[in-house]
Amino acid sequence: MKFTNEMAGKNGARGVKQNGHAANGKASKALLEWHRLHAGIYARVARTLGVDASYVSRVANGERQSSKIELALVTELRRIQRLRP
Repeated sequence: MKFTNEMAGKNGARGVKQNGHAANGKASKALLEWHRLHAGIYARVARTLGVDASYVSRVANGERQSSKIELALVTELRRIQRLRP
């Protein structure tokens, strides 16, 4: 996908906030670290429930149904949300 000015927002540049300051500093670093918690969500839920991460992924994508896995996913997402900086 090609990066367009519409994707960049008003300023037309990556990494620039609407106030004109570069997106860096402690707050940005904390937010990026928090965001990385989402990367391993399927593996963490799978490990907790003793199932394969691919099965968790299929449930999350609607290809399979499991209320137990759905509940575990929602619980993990809520846990991550509480950690947001």
